[in-house]
Amino acid sequence: MTKIDLDEDEYLAREAFAQYGLTMYLAQSLEKSVGIWITFGLTKDRKITQFQFDHELEETFKNTFGGLIKIIKDLEIQIEPNLLAKLEVALMERNRLAHHYWWEHSVSFTKREGKLYILNELKGIQILFTELDGAITSLTDKDAESKGVTSGIIQKFSEDLVEGPIILFEQGRILRKKEMLIEVGRLYTNTDRRQYAPIFTFEDGSRWTLGDKGFTYPSEINDTNYEIEKSIVPLLPTLIETRSKNSTPWEYDLNMDCGYVLSVKKTQGIPGILFSYSIKKK
Repeated sequence: MTKIDLDEDEYLAREAFAQYGLTMYLAQSLEKSVGIWITFGLTKDRKITQFQFDHELEETFKNTFGGLIKIIKDLEIQIEPNLLAKLEVALMERNRLAHHYWWEHSVSFTKREGKLYILNELKGIQILFTELDGAITSLTDKDAESKGVTSGIIQKFSEDLVEGPIILFEQGRILRKKEMLIEVGRLYTNTDRRQYAPIFTFEDGSRWTLGDKGFTYPSEINDTNYEIEKSIVPLLPTLIETRSKNSTPWEYDLNMDCGYVLSVKKTQGIPGILFSYSIKKK
C-alpha cells in the first residue's frame, strides 16, 4: 500500500503509528545503551572473563530505565550533571509514551491538526533519544577502549552481525539468591588436564562457573573434557548462595544449606589462574 491508496486522514494516522513505533524503538535502544555503559564502567577495573561480562550485562539489563538511572545515582557513577538531567527527561518521556500517550491524544488523534501535532511531537522526542544515545555510546567507547575493545573490533562485530543469519538476543537466565545445586564438575582447559574450570549445574540443567563475586556464565563446555567431582556427590543436591555479600573480588564464601561452604580465594603469581576454591564444613 502506498500514500496514493490512502486519503490524507488515513495516511496521517498510519504515519503517527509508524513514528510512535520508531520512537519506542529509539527509547529501547537508549535504555540498552545506558545498561551497556553502566556494565563497562563497573567492570573496567576488574579482571573478569568475557563470559562474566555477558552475565553482568544481563543482570544490568533486568533493570528498567528508571532502575538504571537509580544505579547511576546510588553508585555515584561519574556523569555530567546536564547529561544525567537529560536522561531523567528521557525517562519521563519514555514512561509517558508507554503508559499514557494515546490516552492523552485520544481526542486530538481524531482531528487532522491533532495528527500533525503528534507527528511533530514524536519527531522531537526522537531527536532527544538519538542525541542521548550518541552521548552515552561515546562514554561506553572510552571504557571499552580501556579493556581492549577498540572501535575496529566493534565495527567488525557489527558487520558480522549484519552479514550473518538472523539471531535473537534473548534474555539470559537470571540467578535467584539461592539455587539448587545438583552437580559439580571440572572442565579441563588444556590437554594435560592440569588446569580446569569448576562447573556447577543447577536443577534446571543450566551450568555456571565462578566469577570474582559469585556464579557467572562459563565458556563453551565440551563434555569430552568434563568430569564430575565425585567427592562432592554425597553433599548434593543442596541449595547454595549465588552471589557474595563481600565486595572483595575473588575472596568470598558461598553458604550451602547442607552445612558446608564454597570458599573462593585469589591466587598470586600463577599465569592464567585467578582463583582457587574449596568446599568445606562451616
